[in-house]
Amino acid sequence: MEMSASAKSASSTATAKLDELLGRLKDKARPFARLSAAERAALVEACIPKLMECADGWIEAACRAKGLRSDHPEVSEEVFGGPMTTVRNLRWLAWSLREPRPAR
Repeated sequence: MEMSASAKSASSTATAKLDELLGRLKDKARPFARLSAAERAALVEACIPKLMECADGWIEAACRAKGLRSDHPEVSEEVFGGPMTTVRNLRWLAWSLREPRPAR
């Protein structure tokens, strides 16, 4: 059974594109740092429906990269290790941002 670690990328991302995306991320770092925990939780929760919109494509792309048929049992690795786990982690992150903390 081939696992994710041995999958090879079909194409690389151009360095200029990576630099552009990292620049956009850096530009938003300070405003993001100023958000309240509740505002951050709302942003995290807003990611979940967007992630679900692309989940099938994510799974299909991972299967193509590994050469798996869509009816192959190993597809479950892509479901559990991809969108399902990511949504679960986003939910926990949002919960942790909303959960009141005791004063120190």
